Amino acid sequence: MKKKRLYRLTEEIKRDLSLIIKKKLNDPRISEHLTISHVDVTEDLKFAKIYISSIETTGDRNLYVDILNKAKGFLRTELSKVLKTRSTPELKFYVDETIENGVRINKLLNELKDSEVKND
Repeated sequence: MKKKRLYRLTEEIKRDLSLIIKKKLNDPRISEHLTISHVDVTEDLKFAKIYISSIETTGDRNLYVDILNKAKGFLRTELSKVLKTRSTPELKFYVDETIENGVRINKLLNELKDSEVKND
């Protein structure tokens, strides 16, 4: 599949799935602060990895992943109604830890900078 079409499809999945989760998934445990940060779809469109992030704590995000993975059949069915593809990829949800990793790296760099200033 061409890269441009695959990119367009991943962005469409990201947008549509966000709307489905917010409007049609009636689970009070899902926070409105939940966002889909990234979507990876295989070239054959069989599988999609959905990365989620939230402002809330890590424990809550892991709960969100569990809830979404249990509701993936419903989400896939709803997604198939709006996607214009022959098949809808199988969904798998993951916690996106890039923000936390960035904060951790920034903290380590600041500590390194502070220790260099003290040594001079």
